[in-house]
Amino acid sequence: MALRFDPALVNGYYELDPKQSDHLGHLEKALGGSWVKAKKREISSADHVQHKLTLAVNSLVIKVKSHGIRITQEILYIDGKPRKIVGHLMGEAEETSFYNEDQTALITLSALSNGRGKVERVRQFTDRNTFVVTIKLAKTDGTTLELKRVFVKKLPLTTIVSTPLVADAALPSPTKVVVLFYSLYSHTYTLAKAIVEGVQKVPGTEVILYQVPEVLSEEVIAKFGATQAKQSFAHVPVLTRDQQERVLTEADAVILGAPTRFGVMAAQMKLFIDGLGGLWFKNALVGKVASVFGGSASQHGGNEQNLLSMMIPLLHLGFIYVGVPYSCTAQTTMEEITGGAPYGATLIAGGDGSRAVSENEKTIATFQGEHVAKVALAQKRGNTH
Repeated sequence: MALRFDPALVNGYYELDPKQSDHLGHLEKALGGSWVKAKKREISSADHVQHKLTLAVNSLVIKVKSHGIRITQEILYIDGKPRKIVGHLMGEAEETSFYNEDQTALITLSALSNGRGKVERVRQFTDRNTFVVTIKLAKTDGTTLELKRVFVKKLPLTTIVSTPLVADAALPSPTKVVVLFYSLYSHTYTLAKAIVEGVQKVPGTEVILYQVPEVLSEEVIAKFGATQAKQSFAHVPVLTRDQQERVLTEADAVILGAPTRFGVMAAQMKLFIDGLGGLWFKNALVGKVASVFGGSASQHGGNEQNLLSMMIPLLHLGFIYVGVPYSCTAQTTMEEITGGAPYGATLIAGGDGSRAVSENEKTIATFQGEHVAKVALAQKRGNTH
């Protein structure tokens, strides 16, 4: 089965055939020009070419740094929107980056502003230790050039060459955490991002952020005055019904979040949970770790009851529930009015939604993400501590 492309995993890979760096020069010549900003874009014939990607603040932006093709910094906004970029493989271009339908590959399409052609780059894993970049150049004369670059996971610096390598099957697979939310005015989304940041603090984990499908029409959302707020997280993939079985069964932990509607979870989240009957029948989610977060307009507007309404179905589905212990001291502060409970992180948005998520509420959410990830990691590895 193809692996979902996760930029966080692409870290510390070396090119299997370093000569491929020279091959990129052929693409450059085919484009008819020299590299833009040569000090930042440099072809190298080094024995090893390191290709490294690191995540920025959230999953929307990927920062790229590499040696061999020496890139000081390249930023990809994975939102399907065209952006003008300079210092690219082909100089100046309009570039668009997005995931394919099943999220197994990151696709970047670049149209040259000087009309010399178009470039498509596809980045994906063939297995957990092999990363492939396929570059296709479609020239204006109808000809096509293609280059395939294969990168392999580098060995740790402590590895002794004479020591036999551990078989891939013996390497522990990362603990997968899915954060799934519904948000209308972006408050719950903000809390979800803080939870993601907490998960990312735990080595050996992967995290991906999803939103549940919306049931309101764009017209209704506009009447609620939420159009702009919804656009702020439109880049977050929607976990559709045809994807949910694969995503949830592959996950080791699931963290759900939704705002309060009359003391219980929003209908969008309830509808999503109600659609998990097939997984319940198969006992497919039994033994996985779960947690919830949410928010309400007022301090006593059903904040905790909302969490309980999400928690109960998770117990029916067989999840092991993990809350927020009082070792998270942020939830005991008396210095301000704040969300947060032993059941999970919460926020208070204000009657008109004008109150932003506070730093204290974000702190609790980050703690929750980290705590859930640690428990899931221990659960997966059979650690009883």
